[in-house]
Amino acid sequence: MPLYHMRPGMERLMRLLPSPKGCIKTWHTLGDLEALCVQHKTKDIKAHLLYLHGGGYAMGSAKTHWKMAGRIARRTHFEVWIPNYRLAPEQPYPAALEDALTAWEAMEQRFAGEPLFLAGDSAGGGLALSLLFRLKERGKPMPKATYLISPWCDLSGQLPGYDRQEQKDPYLDRASLARFAKFYAGTQVKNPEISPVFNEARDLGSILLQAGGDELLLPDALAMERLLKEGNTDVDLEIYPGMFHVFQAGDGVLPEATKALNKAGNWLLSHL
Repeated sequence: MPLYHMRPGMERLMRLLPSPKGCIKTWHTLGDLEALCVQHKTKDIKAHLLYLHGGGYAMGSAKTHWKMAGRIARRTHFEVWIPNYRLAPEQPYPAALEDALTAWEAMEQRFAGEPLFLAGDSAGGGLALSLLFRLKERGKPMPKATYLISPWCDLSGQLPGYDRQEQKDPYLDRASLARFAKFYAGTQVKNPEISPVFNEARDLGSILLQAGGDELLLPDALAMERLLKEGNTDVDLEIYPGMFHVFQAGDGVLPEATKALNKAGNWLLSHL
């Protein structure tokens, strides 16, 4: 299916998901990027979180992912900011990573001295890891903690376990991943700034990884956990048996999604 059909299709699908209760959203800018801020209506703001949306680096936006951001905001009373980073194939690597860095630096300026957190799902989870590596390389302050939902960490598709997981996954397949990897990475699928599993992990702060037991990208989470632990990063991996890719979007319908987000909310609050 061509992207000009897939992109609006993703927007229609996301509109069907239950909306988080008690959240308000407002449009702003982070640097030169359009961004949506989602917060709980009480406005008792405890911290600020940059959320990088999924969509294979070629789809998705703040509009498609504001409900996920709201679920985090409702549980933590964090302001959750979702930037509209540039999408492939029109804008391939390094556009998304450059925009993620722009958004992060804009938040540092806007909220100087206040606690900043990072999160992302799927491709946005991989992008969040790439951002962590970039911040570490430049000697910049790291997030208080990072929450990753089913991160896409190996765009080469060569991790062991993909064949087994593809048979279980009801949504993702290796051919589709390869297509989106080509959109974003071209021939650079093993570039460490594109596929974090090929980077040199070192202390990246505290990270919570969540993945579904039946999803194709479970090997990514497992490989990333090993790499981060070897690099002296405080990482927790939670695997939910029988669950699919980014199942947390089913909060309010799936008990497992509610459980996972409750645990993530408490984990984030514990790092204030």
